[in-house]
Amino acid sequence: MRRIILPNPTGYNLVFTIIGGSSGTKWRAVLFTRFSSNLLSLIFFFEIDTYWVKVAGHNPAKIVAEFGKRAPLLHIKDGPAKWNDSLPQDNPDPMVAIGKGVQNFPAIVRAANGNTEWMIVEMDKTATDVFAAIQDSYNYLVKNNLAKGKKPA
Repeated sequence: MRRIILPNPTGYNLVFTIIGGSSGTKWRAVLFTRFSSNLLSLIFFFEIDTYWVKVAGHNPAKIVAEFGKRAPLLHIKDGPAKWNDSLPQDNPDPMVAIGKGVQNFPAIVRAANGNTEWMIVEMDKTATDVFAAIQDSYNYLVKNNLAKGKKPA
């Protein structure tokens, strides 16, 4: 059994646990996936890391939609978004500019239903110039009307 712990701003963690072997691997969220208390939703908010949700085998758009207004921050990155055995050693596959990997950002943004206040672009590891990848990410998001920018893309 392997676990990926996804930090969030509240100090609690969203934990995805891998169950099974190399064939038929299934993931399950064991904390906060059905967080529905009205009182608690006034206290807690989430920054969903859409990339690691995808790596965990879930549909990021579906998770973003489920959290709704409780997730005003979206942590976004792109790349192959698949499990590999080097992840537990904090060695992910190289990430790419937003829009050049497997993530479906138009679907993720639609699923947020206008609740997103910030999209935080991060590159854990890149095989290209990280600053060029960040600029390409900005251009993709602004040109495709997925985010508003202060400078033209």
